[in-house]
Amino acid sequence: MACDVCRNLNCPGVESDVAQSFLIVSLPRCYESCLYVPCYYRNQVISLISLWKDEASEDGFEDEDFDLVFSTTEELSYKIKFTDGNHRSKFHGPGWEKLIRDYDLFYGDIIQLDLQAEDFFFPIDLMLSESRGGYKAFPKPSVDRLKIPAIVTNDLRMKLGYLPLKGSMRLVQIFSSLDFPGTYCIHKDGRMAITGISAFADAARLTVDCVVLIGIQWHTVRGEDSLSLVIIGLYKKTE
Repeated sequence: MACDVCRNLNCPGVESDVAQSFLIVSLPRCYESCLYVPCYYRNQVISLISLWKDEASEDGFEDEDFDLVFSTTEELSYKIKFTDGNHRSKFHGPGWEKLIRDYDLFYGDIIQLDLQAEDFFFPIDLMLSESRGGYKAFPKPSVDRLKIPAIVTNDLRMKLGYLPLKGSMRLVQIFSSLDFPGTYCIHKDGRMAITGISAFADAARLTVDCVVLIGIQWHTVRGEDSLSLVIIGLYKKTE
């Protein structure tokens, strides 16, 4: 049953005086354009954002500079508008709509905001609804970034003996002769971010229901070393 005030499912319709560490909510029917802050969390969210605005004003920032940022675990960031009305508050704007598209989110999927955040920056987690499998949500292959886990990056560094923090790379699929340019950089947490992946994903027919076996290796082309991400196998996901 949706709340008459904030339109969220299973909301008691009252505000809480107890501080929460996380805001957890299932996306309501209006999810494509906005997310209304559940009544239960509204006081805390308003107080937190007001505090940030006061601190920013003291540092000389203008009111129009006060956009929030939602940052996913894949390190994709989205500028989010926040509007506080007489009876309800909402997150919205082009950044919100892009987040929904990038992660292919639907009604009932779950978003979790860290309410211990700082300086307009909200770390978020995204999960699919139980009816869609209940798995962690990931960006679609069309989003132009791929993350390689730190454990893989560290193993790669040990095997190669040398791995610059950033550089160019080739995106290769050996069984269909695809070869696209890309770039990579290694973040402080050890994860490798690869950009230029969207055109390659389209050409290689990568979809969310594919399992991809990849290798990362050095190649020497015209006397210069180049890092390559190589698709060795591409499989249809089985149930």
